[in-house]
Amino acid sequence: MNEYEGILSLSKQKLKQADHIVSVTHLLLKEPKLLLSSLDTLFDAVCLAMKALLNYEKSRRSIPIFGDSFSAQFSVFATRIVPKYGISKNYVTYISLLKEFLDHHKRSRVEFRRNQSYVMADDDYEMKELTSDLLKEQLAFAKMFITEISLILIREQEHSIEPEMTRQIHRK
Repeated sequence: MNEYEGILSLSKQKLKQADHIVSVTHLLLKEPKLLLSSLDTLFDAVCLAMKALLNYEKSRRSIPIFGDSFSAQFSVFATRIVPKYGISKNYVTYISLLKEFLDHHKRSRVEFRRNQSYVMADDDYEMKELTSDLLKEQLAFAKMFITEISLILIREQEHSIEPEMTRQIHRK
């Protein structure tokens, strides 16, 4: 198994974890803080899928070496990978919004429950509300994103196998 295949597999596991938190654990416990945990796990899943495709491209030497930070990886993904594979720019916006939501949580000084939602307010009292319905929408979008990345990697692997097989046939 290649490194990027392992990363993609881990991404799918994280996606299942986030889905389980929202669809099972949160429904049973009715604890809005679980929504934040699910959002964090969902963000990890999306970032791992992005990293899988980046590592594939790096292994083919198609992109420059990038750092381990989210901003470095996201920059290369948005500027090089998205145009190359025709990935929807909606995914770039989606990933940015997930990151923005988590950054808002880090900056927030006040966090509280309101009914079944989790509300965060920063120093300027800009509020963001995390609900189960919002997270279900985010999960659906993440599933589509990870599926698209998986399909790209499968297609690319098939294309890279064909020339190798042709070379082996011609050697004989």
